[in-house]
Amino acid sequence: MLKQIKTSGTGSVTISSDLFERLYLQPKIVGPPLKHPLQKILGNPTPLGIIGFEMSLMPVTMQLMDWRQSNGYGSANNADVIVYGGVLMWTAAFLELLLGNTFPFLVFMSFGSFYAAYGAQLVPWFATYASFSDDPIKNPAAGLSSPIYAADYGHYWVAFTIVMFWFYVCTFRANVLFVLLFTCITPACGCIAGIFYELANGHSERAHNCQLTAGALLFCACCFGWYLFAGLILPTVDFPIPVPLGDLSTVIPGLTDLTGDTGAETRKEGNRSLNLARFGRKKRDDDAMVDGDAV
Repeated sequence: MLKQIKTSGTGSVTISSDLFERLYLQPKIVGPPLKHPLQKILGNPTPLGIIGFEMSLMPVTMQLMDWRQSNGYGSANNADVIVYGGVLMWTAAFLELLLGNTFPFLVFMSFGSFYAAYGAQLVPWFATYASFSDDPIKNPAAGLSSPIYAADYGHYWVAFTIVMFWFYVCTFRANVLFVLLFTCITPACGCIAGIFYELANGHSERAHNCQLTAGALLFCACCFGWYLFAGLILPTVDFPIPVPLGDLSTVIPGLTDLTGDTGAETRKEGNRSLNLARFGRKKRDDDAMVDGDAV
């Protein structure tokens, strides 16, 4: 029988900030406790999202580094990227949303959409590159070598790099491992944008150098991701070996810590506004009754 986390006398679960951050990849923010009934029914969806992330990204990193005569496009595992990266990470994101974990929801939803779009990019049915070919019917794949296609697709990677940068900033309130993960992912996305920009300029050797650099950075991210997966999955079976993730929520103070607002003042202000609204409505009803009696 696995040992469960002890509950308080009221039946609510009390866990430390370090364990909360480890299970949900989100710092425990002081404020009103969540009372959603699904918290007592659902398990922890975070490891599911990490599985989708790893199973989609790691083969791509091997292809980017030209392992075993592979290429950098990765069309051989389109289905894997869409199903693992898209479906699993979307599912994990939706469950994180139900549990009220905003940051993991945004990360998983963004990566799930990225993987689904990346897989669909090389599916002929979407015709993303056929329109750039001189003969889109007989030779649609020729559009992949079009400089215009490369430049247009590079713009997408620039935008995705910006998203990764802001995720990277937020990780400094989560844990050390998340910081290391996005330290690798963010510049890797910039290198992938450089691949397509260099191809658009006709610099194939520079593009290949960017490809190898991106592959190496993303491979390091995969190694950190597998460690993160171990740190998430082992506590679910009460494994006796702890896997520290480096909690930063107590190292870097949050806005509530700096302002001294524990959430009580915010709730008190909300209750005060609600009472004023109720008083105003009651006063209008009383005035209406007085006017009616006068008539």
